[in-house]
Amino acid sequence: MQFVCRALALLALVLAPCAFASSFSASYVVHMSVDAAKANPPNATERTFVQGAAMLGLFEVGSITDTGSLAGGVFKLDSVGVGSRALRTLIPDDRLETRRSSEGVIRDGHLVTLRFSDKRGSSALLTYSADLAAKRYELRRGGKVTETGPLKYSNVDIAALPYLFLGRPAPTAPFAVAYTDGKSVRLVGFRPARDSLTVAGTTVAATRLASAGNNPADPRIEIWLRNEDSFPLRVRVSMSAQYGAMADQQIKALPPLFRPG
Repeated sequence: MQFVCRALALLALVLAPCAFASSFSASYVVHMSVDAAKANPPNATERTFVQGAAMLGLFEVGSITDTGSLAGGVFKLDSVGVGSRALRTLIPDDRLETRRSSEGVIRDGHLVTLRFSDKRGSSALLTYSADLAAKRYELRRGGKVTETGPLKYSNVDIAALPYLFLGRPAPTAPFAVAYTDGKSVRLVGFRPARDSLTVAGTTVAATRLASAGNNPADPRIEIWLRNEDSFPLRVRVSMSAQYGAMADQQIKALPPLFRPG
């Protein structure tokens, strides 16, 4: 019996790295800056927010914790965001608590979102769902359908977008992808460029993906991927000219190299 117990314990040690190789967890800190001169807010309330944020310079707006997995061609992600004290002085409500959930599959080498949800405090729940067999997608707000359409592309959601190449070497050629934020679906092209990034004192070889949207009002998205496994280390989003804002999300510590299960 003692021999059996030892054998099982040894087997557990051998299998443990494999069991966790397909899952991941990462924490990010998010900073923001606002250029009031570039902003054109639509109302007095948002104008006050823009002016107040611009006075803070570059300030921390919150943190994001991502947990997920990629195994057997199935991708899952849970992303939780919490607002900082500085941001609460500008937006004193519960919209600063966010939760995004994504489920998708790898199809023909591409990550395709099947279900996505975005909940911000008491705001209405945004959802996206795709029927691959029927080649249709649907967007809902608070349970009410806001948009439906043909599934022309391998749509991915905004939370899963940074994980598009997870477990594979970073891309070297330009590519296009359709993504959704739960409100609409946008098609955007990305150009990769070799770069480096310093994380917790360690310099990492990375690839920066820079978007080139067709519409000037679309946000400009930049994503830094670790070259070996395309794990997202940094995401920077420049908002439309309406707000003149830039959000910069950077990982706090380097995660282990990721390999899909």
